[in-house]
Amino acid sequence: FSDIVSALPDVTNGLIVLLVGYLIARIVAWLVRLVLTRAGLDDLAERHGIPGGLRGLGIGLAPSRLIAQTVFGLLFLSFAITAVRLMRFETVAALLERLLDFLPNVIAALMVFLLGSLVARLAGNWVSLMAAAGGLGYARQLGSLVQYVVALFVIVLALGVLGIQVGLLVTAITIMIGAFGLAIGLALGLGS
Repeated sequence: FSDIVSALPDVTNGLIVLLVGYLIARIVAWLVRLVLTRAGLDDLAERHGIPGGLRGLGIGLAPSRLIAQTVFGLLFLSFAITAVRLMRFETVAALLERLLDFLPNVIAALMVFLLGSLVARLAGNWVSLMAAAGGLGYARQLGSLVQYVVALFVIVLALGVLGIQVGLLVTAITIMIGAFGLAIGLALGLGS
């Protein structure tokens, strides 16, 4: 019973820090969203097709709201680590710190994936347009193939940003692309 009574002030202090941290994180997130919305980030993102890429990932938020939610999550997690330390739950605090250390990698991987998806779509559209202008009947399929190949390399790059070892995966993809190229070369060479 005395252990519970002696821990009560620490738990109370931790809960107070958690509540204050939640309020501060909410206010900062609201301010970030307000500034980004007034700066026209959502309109700019819409012109470049970023919300479509986000919806493709299953994220239905506007970019300003997504950034504000990310800021909220990072701030609240920081306050949660402090609160848990005040409550003397060191193991939980260490786990939350590792999560906070890993989050920038996740954000960077998402940014690489979003920008890479946009580049893949642009490359596919460009190849389709050029192939159609050249009179190829399979221009749309060729553009889709280019888009998928670029998207595959973007996924591998995003996994690398996350810290996942992708050396074997890159080798396997390179072998598959080489085999595909060899098959095309043999088909065109034998067919003529």
